[in-house]
Amino acid sequence: MINELKNCNQEFVKIIKLLFIITIIFSLCSCDPPLLLTFTNNTPKPIELEITLTDTSSCYSEFRKGFELAENEGTKEIKLDITKDNNSESIFFGIGTWHPDAFGILLGCIDSIKIIEEGKPIKKIDADILREMYPEIRKGLLKNIIKIEVSE
Repeated sequence: MINELKNCNQEFVKIIKLLFIITIIFSLCSCDPPLLLTFTNNTPKPIELEITLTDTSSCYSEFRKGFELAENEGTKEIKLDITKDNNSESIFFGIGTWHPDAFGILLGCIDSIKIIEEGKPIKKIDADILREMYPEIRKGLLKNIIKIEVSE
């Protein structure tokens, strides 16, 4: 009788271990990362970013999903203030990775990104420049972040 209880207990432990391993595998496989466009301010001064969108209305709705835009839906500009205390801002675009096709859709939505310091534009980045930067700005373990860093 004692041997039967030991065998039953060992079988129960094996089943629990198997369930634990299966749970871990499913949780790792079914987890999609957030798709982010992140801007980081590495300068000592606050900056403002002005993202000008193309005329495509689908682009506006994509950016609207990811960020609180002004109530005026006729606008084609998104303004982000990045201060010293809050040195980055992210825009969420759903889940997945920034593969070349997804990045191409994003590029089709952005006309330009203006970096403004103390009220003066200091740099303008257009879609062609972003396309060239793609390999360097695609970050994250799962390549789910496009990270644009502003430095002096």
